[in-house]
Amino acid sequence: MTTTNNPDTDNVIEVYVHTEGVMDLQVLSVSRDGHVRDLLAPDESGAPVDSVWLSDQGEPLDIDCPLIDAGVTDQCHVHRGLCASVKARVRHHDQSLDEAFPPTTQVARVYRWAVGPDGFKLPNEQIPKHGLIVRGGKEIVDPEVHLGSLVTSDRCDVDLDLVPRKRFEG
Repeated sequence: MTTTNNPDTDNVIEVYVHTEGVMDLQVLSVSRDGHVRDLLAPDESGAPVDSVWLSDQGEPLDIDCPLIDAGVTDQCHVHRGLCASVKARVRHHDQSLDEAFPPTTQVARVYRWAVGPDGFKLPNEQIPKHGLIVRGGKEIVDPEVHLGSLVTSDRCDVDLDLVPRKRFEG
């Protein structure tokens, strides 16, 4: 997690920023009187961004809107990137399913879809025994990660595998 500091602390809010294709969370200090556009400043990764979403929202914020009017408050989470929608392609055994989600969607929601009635319909006793990994990865993805943070190309999609946790733990 990185932090950008601003000396005028009375008029500053901290915003937790999730960026497309970047797993590390950034803490950005911005003026309370600022605009959504102020959240578009690139981070150290140089990841391209042109839109900002509040967490759990499907539509991007108007970049010319004042932060307060857009609902951006101290210590809130936002996502920034290029993808308005991310297609999650989940593979389990020899089957594959895909569904589009807003980039702010947490991996936990994708997991619930993948194991539930619209997904692979895992029996209730099997659900806690599985997790999602990025295809080719070695670790279960943290359920709080924004799906948009997993995008690694301009295709706005993510390939995931639904796997038994035992295989990846200790």
